[in-house]
Amino acid sequence: MNWRAAVEGRPLIEPMYWQAPENPDAYEVPDEFRFGTELIVSPVVTPNDKAAMRGRADVWLPQGTWFDFFDGRRYTSSAANGRRLEAWRAIDRIPVFAKAGAIIPLQKLPDGENINSTMNPSALRVLVFPGANGTFTMHEDDGTPAAPTADTRMILQWGNGCRFSIEPASGAIDALPSTREWSVVFRGVAPSNATAVHVTVDDHPVDSAGLVAYDEGRLSLTVTVPDVPSTSMLSIVMDDGPAIAANPVEQDVTDLLLHAQMLYRTKELALNAVHELGVDAISAIRTMNRGPRYDKDFWVTEMPDAVSAAIQEILLRS
Repeated sequence: MNWRAAVEGRPLIEPMYWQAPENPDAYEVPDEFRFGTELIVSPVVTPNDKAAMRGRADVWLPQGTWFDFFDGRRYTSSAANGRRLEAWRAIDRIPVFAKAGAIIPLQKLPDGENINSTMNPSALRVLVFPGANGTFTMHEDDGTPAAPTADTRMILQWGNGCRFSIEPASGAIDALPSTREWSVVFRGVAPSNATAVHVTVDDHPVDSAGLVAYDEGRLSLTVTVPDVPSTSMLSIVMDDGPAIAANPVEQDVTDLLLHAQMLYRTKELALNAVHELGVDAISAIRTMNRGPRYDKDFWVTEMPDAVSAAIQEILLRS
């Protein structure tokens, strides 16, 4: 993205209306921005709500399928003009959304004295988001002015299974390490049988035993392949998956209510409503305010508006 900014004059950060000038909703989220080609960022710019223990950001998502960058929760924006919603996040998180088919290479920080190295990294972590085909070309150079680039193209083929390929680097490959460790993270997917993950380097099979791991909290399937030559083709194929993960609604509501500062009785009623009614719990939760009716009434309930709104986001993501 920095290469694109320097060569093509496209800023790293763009307001939402630049790519949708005809859509009025794109002008109503002045704090939201596109970060490169793959991400939308909606920073929280107001204090945490004292009851929900989360801050709110106003979000507009263009038409399509989007995933939370950090934990893979899925958001569906089906209308032609996109979708407006509130995103509620704790103080350690910022709302960031990746489109279906997004491919995002990240540097894995080295240890020890090499942490400030300017060399191109020998280990990369690539986040891949399901639901659509995608391509991304990573440009690297040796850091000198007007240096030629080494280009690495990545391709996601989605549908009737999944195939992710990292093509051999081309161009000024002297700027790259001779081999790399690639950790490919399929975020927003359900668990997949490790034996169904087929890894090849230059069409030579690689034993996937010990290379595949699943993170349930982040809905992420990771395939780590060490010592891949920069001039080789790496392919990861899953003929029967992975499937896009269902949003863990009850788990996320439980986590929200665990940290919320509110009456325990109301937490219990809200969680029961979500368990029994699913998305229909929204109307029930809005009614959970009951004042005392007699002396020492222990059945008083109070549902803070912010907590109700945060639960609504979870129930209506997709």
